Amino acid sequence: MIRKIEFNNFYSFKDKQTINFLTSKNRTYDYGKSQVDKKQITTIAGVISKNAAGKTNLMRIFGFLGVFVNAMDRGDGNNMTNAYKSFFKNRKSTNFSIEFEIGTDIYVYSFSIKNFLLDSESLRKGKEIIYSYSYDKKNNTLNPAFNMDVVTEKMLQRFTRKMSFIAFVNSLFEIEELSKVSSFFGTFFININELGQRRPEEEAVVRSSKMYLENKVLKKEMEEFVNNFDLGPKKSFTISFKEKEKDGEKVLALELYSLNAIVGVNEKLPFLYESTGTRMIYYMLSDLFTVLKTGGVLIVDEVESGLHPEALSKLIDYFISENINCEAQFIFSTHDLNFLKKFKKDQVFLIEKNSGGESNVYRLDEKSEKNGVKMRTEDNLYTKYNLGLYGSYPHITA
Repeated sequence: MIRKIEFNNFYSFKDKQTINFLTSKNRTYDYGKSQVDKKQITTIAGVISKNAAGKTNLMRIFGFLGVFVNAMDRGDGNNMTNAYKSFFKNRKSTNFSIEFEIGTDIYVYSFSIKNFLLDSESLRKGKEIIYSYSYDKKNNTLNPAFNMDVVTEKMLQRFTRKMSFIAFVNSLFEIEELSKVSSFFGTFFININELGQRRPEEEAVVRSSKMYLENKVLKKEMEEFVNNFDLGPKKSFTISFKEKEKDGEKVLALELYSLNAIVGVNEKLPFLYESTGTRMIYYMLSDLFTVLKTGGVLIVDEVESGLHPEALSKLIDYFISENINCEAQFIFSTHDLNFLKKFKKDQVFLIEKNSGGESNVYRLDEKSEKNGVKMRTEDNLYTKYNLGLYGSYPHITA
């Protein structure tokens, strides 16, 4: 699970920011217990702000980290130039540090990028340095410290600094520690890409359909879930891939229909004619089921899109109740404030943007302390936020 992320100079975030999921004050079922230092890690968190304050930019972080750790350089450097921008495209360093747990070990992965090239990078497990290097601009060399026998001087000469060292080494060797870290970042499921754009719906539907086709149990759970959302007639889905010709080539095309029980008859409807909410639930549930069953992090930008507030509430309840082993995390941004009635102060993050275009993220309990607002466990977060007591609230005038 992710424990903490620190970063700066990333899109609208100029100064150093901290996203902290650690707490030592809660002992409830929606917090996981660290296997290392016994701290509590929140398994679910919501992000709120005014429009254009930086919510999506915060969500981009997860997409960027997932791509950066695992993506190979394509030779044109675009994997990095497309995946991130510095604050107003300045030429200063962008720095990241993410602390996370795998089993009984705490890892810290850190790196610094300047002008789309890595200046430094390190990976630590506990107090042990797995690898570390910094770039010596004057001599155009790396100053390395590697706890890996396979790394040679000849290898370092091939390293372009346009990709993570983890991706570079993984393309050449199978090293257990690096493979574990790579797999961890590979379990980030996010509904936007590293550019902040929503992933094409067709891509999401095809990926989800393949999973449901391979796993009949998950398909049944999805159909039960959809029907519990009261989305009209009782539904089931028929999924198949058929060979078709496209641009002179044979390809497998998805054929997806919903069967709607209307007066005892199953009416067949092409999936694309289903409501926005039904379609979103269909493909979001495949990622939700995956992280709940195998572990991972589900990140959803504007999770309320197409959903009734009660549907979002049920989705949150389902995640909390099913995440029994606390091996999954669910991080979302939303304009639907009803989740504040369920969450605790250290599960809520606020984003504000100042007149200089700089975004800042605060955890609600940390924000209130800075503002001198005293918070009690029994506080109604929903009411106090709507009164503007916590900030990050839109004051819209006619």
